[in-house]
Amino acid sequence: MMEGMNMKRLRIFGLAGGLALAALSGCEKPACDATTCSTGCCDADGECRPGSEVDACGLGGRVCIACAGSQTCGLGICSSNTGTGGGTGGGSGNTGGGTGTIDYVVALNEVATSDGDFFELINTGSTTADLSGFQVADLDGAINGPKLEDALTLPAGTTLAPGAILLFTEGTTAGPSTSCGSTQVTSCFTVTFGLSAGNGDSIFLVDATGATKLRADVPPDAHPANASYGRLPDGTGSFRVTSRTPGLPNAEFMPVDAGTTTDAGMVTTDAGTALPDGGAAPVVFNEVAVSNGDFFELLNVSAASFDLSGYKLADLDSATGGPKLAEAVTVPSGTTLAPGAFLLFSEGTGCGDAGVSCLNIPYGLSGNGESLFLLAPGDVVEQRLDIPGSPHAANRSFGRIPDGAGSFVQTLRTPGRANELEVVVTPDAGAPVDAGVQVDAGVQVDAGVEVDAGVGFDAGIEGLAFNEVAVSNGDFFELINLNAMPRDLSGFKVADLDGATNGPKLADAVTLPAGTVVASGARQLFYEGATCGTFTGTCINFGFGLSGNGESLFLLSPANDVLLRLDVPASSHAANRSFGRIPDGSGPFVETARTPGEVNALFVTPDAGVPVDAGVTLDAGVELQFVVVNVGPGQSADGGLSNASTPVTLEYRLVSTGAVQRSIALPTAVNGTNRAFAVSGSATSEGQLTRGQGGWALGGYAVSPGYGSVVADAGIQRVGAWVADDGGIDTSTAFSDGYIANNVRVVASVDGTGFWFGGAGTPGGVRYAAAGSPTTAEVFSGVSNVRSVKIFQGQLYASTAASANPVGTRVYSIGAGLPQAATTASPFNGVGATVAANDFTLLDLVPPVGPDRLYLATDTGSLQSFNFNGTSWTANQAFSASSGACTSVAAKQTAAGVVVLCSTGTAVYRWLDDNLNVPVAQLVVTAAPGFVFRGVAFE
Repeated sequence: MMEGMNMKRLRIFGLAGGLALAALSGCEKPACDATTCSTGCCDADGECRPGSEVDACGLGGRVCIACAGSQTCGLGICSSNTGTGGGTGGGSGNTGGGTGTIDYVVALNEVATSDGDFFELINTGSTTADLSGFQVADLDGAINGPKLEDALTLPAGTTLAPGAILLFTEGTTAGPSTSCGSTQVTSCFTVTFGLSAGNGDSIFLVDATGATKLRADVPPDAHPANASYGRLPDGTGSFRVTSRTPGLPNAEFMPVDAGTTTDAGMVTTDAGTALPDGGAAPVVFNEVAVSNGDFFELLNVSAASFDLSGYKLADLDSATGGPKLAEAVTVPSGTTLAPGAFLLFSEGTGCGDAGVSCLNIPYGLSGNGESLFLLAPGDVVEQRLDIPGSPHAANRSFGRIPDGAGSFVQTLRTPGRANELEVVVTPDAGAPVDAGVQVDAGVQVDAGVEVDAGVGFDAGIEGLAFNEVAVSNGDFFELINLNAMPRDLSGFKVADLDGATNGPKLADAVTLPAGTVVASGARQLFYEGATCGTFTGTCINFGFGLSGNGESLFLLSPANDVLLRLDVPASSHAANRSFGRIPDGSGPFVETARTPGEVNALFVTPDAGVPVDAGVTLDAGVELQFVVVNVGPGQSADGGLSNASTPVTLEYRLVSTGAVQRSIALPTAVNGTNRAFAVSGSATSEGQLTRGQGGWALGGYAVSPGYGSVVADAGIQRVGAWVADDGGIDTSTAFSDGYIANNVRVVASVDGTGFWFGGAGTPGGVRYAAAGSPTTAEVFSGVSNVRSVKIFQGQLYASTAASANPVGTRVYSIGAGLPQAATTASPFNGVGATVAANDFTLLDLVPPVGPDRLYLATDTGSLQSFNFNGTSWTANQAFSASSGACTSVAAKQTAAGVVVLCSTGTAVYRWLDDNLNVPVAQLVVTAAPGFVFRGVAFE
């Protein structure tokens, strides 16, 4: 049916069903991470994939990415040309040896945005990366891309060996430099742009062809002074606050008031461990507490036992600045320290709460600054540890992380045992320190990695982690097994806090029964009382309640050794909610929906439809945007919309508020080979928008604004427009052999070099034209009155609103792949002919099935969702926008669920389809008078 000429308007209301995918729930789904999937990648369902498939490419347990177009996947990297012999490799543009395949991933490794800006790139692969001709740039806010006018171009011969670090420092002249801000680094590059600490910034690596190969978004929340953001471990770990180590391996951040120094005569290793020049005593100071029961410990860091007989331990003699020998403690004869063993020294006459043997010291350790000395027989100082004047918090200590080799940071008190970092769950959802540090998901495979940034919680201890905890409305908590193998917890214990000792309350501890085995990736649920709450599986009951005024949970070995400790804040979560890790097992604790024994899910408020802690965001705090086709101003005498040709603008807007971030106006007059571009002001099905690689496609008419009854004029060419992300526009593809005197509604394109059109009339259906071609070819005519055409995972799809079609349905797969000539169509079984389809969008929620979620705007006024079970599509429940009918729909999978958008013409609405809460329509933005919204799509 032709629109825009006094035709009755269609009324379409929005709806979306709940996400009901069994593969995403249950206790038996294995965790997918760098440990369990080291040779592959983790798909959206948390499953480990081989990492060599074009739809799931990646290595090292990182997030799988889908290779674009004709790219192939090799060694976990999407590339356009693998090369042969010594040919050029694709992807990041390296020169290949042998087969020429790429075997490197260049990642941002460390960045500092104050006190002398710098950043590093690291090669995490196994072959040398050739970066000749690549450009390094910061953010151009006007285009949300690289600011190439200030970019540094790397000179010919710039290579990065496996594991090597390339340092960039801020300066006045761009290029190679020997002034690198470090005495140990004598070669680096200087860039002329600084990195914004207060507003956030981005770092780009652009290859010689202009393609962005790496993007890292740095948050607006600045790191502490004299610190940086860095990955631990280098190259592959999460970003956290680290010590400034420009051009060197990253190290844990050690604040000035928690720092330690070593005697000038000592040899200091990379990790800060002080060893004597002669290597006499292979022991180090490992932990020290200066309040609530002073103690310190030594650790044997060698592979052999060491006899400490006759050694002395002393504190500071302020009069001499050296050891106070009069109070020194001599280690008894026969004291041998095994490899990796601790020797504890405790003030007074006992060993405090250590539960291990110790040696007592007569002196206390000052909280106003102190020093400890290890003296060899003959009173030769072999080690000195200076403790800062600003002490640690009460019931805490200073300890090395990791033991023996790491920097000193504030730790839990673990006298005579392995050191542990404190886990603190914040009541405002636990935003990680590195929130916003993100690598572009479409560029390298390390995108979306997010952990608790600097809070080294319990995931690495015994391969277990506390995963979810609720302190009201039925207390419960979970443990999750992050090992690749089942974990036998028979005889282990769980306990809450004993306030008197600040340790586990052993009298109330629950001993796990024999046969308690937790499978890889599974959860063990603990529930207060005698039931398992809403969980239909089994659980272990406990008798102690969890306080909403602050609480701690402990996992103990059968010998009562504390293996895990989780401190829950005094400001508790909301009623009927919990604190849970997102993603399970490894992510930060945030306020979550109660999912005892099940996969954690973000809590979504019904009056907002977005996560409590972040709004609608991507993985690392970067706010989600969409693009909408804004048609107007109206061309009627009164400024209203009519069937006359009307200007078009693409607007980038925030999903949370609808605020405009960027606008690109389509041309309104001929300019060289570019045609004018417009759509009808009253045809509600026109102006659909589709996303390609690096740009947007849409269809219209080659005429300036103000031309009356533009649809009915057979003399006006139909045109396909390509709008690139950088603002470049191509409207040179114009033709007169299709959709004559009728609506051209939609165009889909992979990259702007070819276009698949959809519309009404004769000839109509689905048609193809190469970029710049004056003619089109029929692809499929069996579907009349085409409303939308989409490309998804390299396959062409279309929808129709016609009441009768030979195929007998309303959504189709057109041919195989992307046909450019006449072909056949295959219907979506289950999406019947009684459903009149307008726009639609597809998602692949459970790879590798392919598209398994359909969102469909229909003539009934609803937005309908369908699930694919491998054979047919099944409709879910419908829901409506608050006002108007959806004519265009977009959907994007996020950590919180599927964010769904629809345009009703007068407004854009959103829903969150998360399988937990009833989706509620939320108004995003209303069109201004004289304007109307048409197509909508996600970036």
